[in-house]
Parts: sequence; C-alpha cells; structure tokens
Amino acid sequence: MSARATMGATKGGKMPESRDALKVEVWKTERPQPYPTNARVVPDAAVRKVAASIKAFGFRNPILVDGEGVVIAGHTRLLAAEQLKLKVVPVIVCADLSPAKARALRLADNRTAQETTWEYERLNLELEELAGLDFDVSLTGFDPDELAGISYSGKDYSDLDSESGRLAGSEEVSVTIVVPERYEQEVMEWLANGNTLTGPGMGLGVLARCGLLS
Repeated sequence: MSARATMGATKGGKMPESRDALKVEVWKTERPQPYPTNARVVPDAAVRKVAASIKAFGFRNPILVDGEGVVIAGHTRLLAAEQLKLKVVPVIVCADLSPAKARALRLADNRTAQETTWEYERLNLELEELAGLDFDVSLTGFDPDELAGISYSGKDYSDLDSESGRLAGSEEVSVTIVVPERYEQEVMEWLANGNTLTGPGMGLGVLARCGLLS
C-alpha cells in the first residue's frame, strides 16, 4: 500500500528539520513479521483488550518494524489486528536503526513501560468520571476486579464478566479476596463501618492502600 501520513520525530535528541523525517505507512496485515525470539510474553487477554481498544478507538499506535519488516514494537497490536481480521495496519519503518539498536529498542520499549505506576486516587476518580459520562470503562483495559465498586449511570462494574468484559446481568458473582496479614486491620476497620470491599468508595484507592493492588 502506498498511502502514507507524516508526523514529527527526533533524531540524536534533536528535532528534525523536516516533518517527513518519520513516516507512517499502511501495510497489508500479513507483511510485518513477528520477531522469532521475542522475549515478551503476550497473553490472550492482552490481545483481546488491545483488539477491543482498536475496535473502539481506531488503530492509533503504529507498529514499529526494522528495515527488513520485522516487528520491533507492536507484537500485541499485530496479533489484535489479525484477530479483528484487519486487512491493513499502520507501520513505521525504522530503517535507520542498526540491527543491534533495533534489538535493544525491542527490549527497551517493553522494559521502560514497567517503570511507571498508577496514582490510584486519581485513577479511581478518572474511572468514576468516565462511568458518569455513560462510557463503557471496560474499554480502558482494566479487569473487572479492578473496576469493582464503580457504579454510575445504572451500571455496576463489579459484575463484569472476566472473559468478555460485558456485564454479567443478573448472574450472581462471588469474589474471594485474600488479604495479607499486615493489612487485615485496615480492611477489617473498613468493613466494620458497614462498608463492603466492592462497594462505592472502596475502589482502587483503598485497595491500593491495603496493598491489594500492585
């Protein structure tokens, strides 16, 4: 495919003089080749979540490939595209990278993402406000147990099905939470005040303070 879009890029830590320094190309889905010894494990659940995101928001994050068309970053996005039976995918060709740099970037792209974490109070507020806008917060990629306790616009996200991400309807769901001994007192005090672990207010913030989220 010859359709292309342009975007800004950096080179050597400096902004390029031309906006054509980095191009997004549209390739047939079968053209990018997975890296045969990819060290990153891609579970089926991750592919389903990315596929749901692409379906809802569009393919907004191109796949990075080296000069030979081998994927540097975007293995999960490529698998999601295949699952959705997309005919084409957006690709950025990093032909300027040496084989060594391409291999290092492949590792760095995944490893550096692990350095970030969540500010759970803000995250909980963001999710609650999204739910208040009648938006399907399951599309954010969080699992049902992480969304438990958010109940807005008539939707109770504590009953989300773990496989489909859809509301389980009237089916009763039983969830067991194992609390580390050092956090039992805080959780017990919360429950003693007439609250529940999945009730509004517990949310991600309190769960995080109790050490139940990593």
